[in-house]
Amino acid sequence: MIESMILISLFVVITCYIIVAIKEKNFFNILFPQIFFLIPAVYIFELLNIYFWGYSGSLFAYFYCYLTYTISFIAIVFAYLKFPKISIKLPFTNNYQKNLSLISYLFLLSAYLLYLPILIEYKEFIFLPREIYIRTRTGYGIQFFLSTTLTYMAFIIYLFKENKRYGIYIFSILCIFILLLHGSKIQILALAFIYLFYLVYVKQKKYTFSSFVFYSSFLTIMIAVLFYTTLPKTMNDNFIKAVSAYSSYTRNAMLVIDSDMKPQMGRLTIESQIFSRIPRAIYPDKPKDFADFYLAKVFFTQWFEVDTGSPSFGMVGRPYADFGIFAIFYILFVSFFTGILLKIFMTRLQKYRNPFDFILVLFFSGVNLIPLGVGYLWLEHFIIAFGLGLLLHLRL
Repeated sequence: MIESMILISLFVVITCYIIVAIKEKNFFNILFPQIFFLIPAVYIFELLNIYFWGYSGSLFAYFYCYLTYTISFIAIVFAYLKFPKISIKLPFTNNYQKNLSLISYLFLLSAYLLYLPILIEYKEFIFLPREIYIRTRTGYGIQFFLSTTLTYMAFIIYLFKENKRYGIYIFSILCIFILLLHGSKIQILALAFIYLFYLVYVKQKKYTFSSFVFYSSFLTIMIAVLFYTTLPKTMNDNFIKAVSAYSSYTRNAMLVIDSDMKPQMGRLTIESQIFSRIPRAIYPDKPKDFADFYLAKVFFTQWFEVDTGSPSFGMVGRPYADFGIFAIFYILFVSFFTGILLKIFMTRLQKYRNPFDFILVLFFSGVNLIPLGVGYLWLEHFIIAFGLGLLLHLRL
C-alpha cells in the first residue's frame, strides 16, 4: 500500500516534468534542480530504506507526505505553464557592460579572503573539509555563507562576460576549489545547475532525451563520488544503505506528523524568516532552537546539543509543526506563487538575457545562492540581483 503511494506520486512528478520538457522542447528545464533532489531523496532512497529497515511512520504520515509532494509539484507546473507571459518593466535590460573579467575576479578574490580565516583556524583539517563544515555550524555564518554566495556571484558574472573562450575552465576550477574547501556537496552541485541554466535559458541550447540521460548520469556519478569520499569510513562498507539512511527528509517529517506536538500556529515559520536573516555576530544571544532547529531539539536532542549540524525536516516537517493537517494548504499556496514568479522572471530572462533575471530564475527554480538552509530568502535574492544589475550597468 505505502509502496504503491510512493510510486504513484513518483509517476505524477515525472509526468509533470515531461509535460514541461515537451512544452519547452528541452529535457533540461526549470524543474530539473527540484527533481534531481526530489526523486532520489524522497522516492528512490525511501523505497530502499523501507526495503532495508521497514516502514518509518504511520500510513497517514506516508500518505500526507507524498500527497503534499505531489500537489506542490503540480501547483508549480500548473502556475508556470498557465500564467500568462507578462513582461513587467524593471530598470534592468540587456544593456549592461560585457567586459566583466575584473569584477568577476574581484568577487572571487573576496570569497577566498573571507573564507581564509576559517582555513587558518582549522588548518589541520584542510584535507578534510567536511570536518571544517561540521565544526563551523555556529558563529561562522557570515564567513561561511557569504563566501559561498560571493563565489556563485563571481561565477554568474563571468558567465555573462564576452569572449570567455578557455578562461571559463580556469575560472570554474577556482570556484570549485573554494567550494570543495567548504565541505558541502550541495554547493558544488549548485554551481553545475547555474552553468546548466545559463546554457539552456541564456544561450538557448536544446537538449534531447539522450543528452539529458547522459548529463544527468554524469551529475549523479559526481554526487555519488562526493558522498562516498565524505561518508565516515564505517559507512563505506555498504554504500547503498548509508545513502538511503542519509536521505531522511520524509522520515523526519513523519516524526512530526506522528507525534503529539501541538500546532505552533506559525511561530516556527516566522522565526525562520526573522532569525535566519540576523547574523550571530550582530545578535550573539540569537537562540539556537529556532524554526527547524527547534524540531531538531525536540526529536534529535543529542544531535542538537552537540551542535554539529541538524537534520532536515524537508518541505513538510516545519509547516506541519506549525499548522497541523492544514499545512498542505500553506505549501500549496507557496508552490503556486513560486510558479507564477518563475514565469514572470523567465519571461524577462528570455527577452533580455541579463544576470538580474537569471539570478531570480535560479532562486525560484530551487537553486539557492544563499545556502543558509533556513528561511525563504526571496527578498535577499532580489536585493542581490538588483545590486548586481546596478553594478553591471555602471560604466567602469
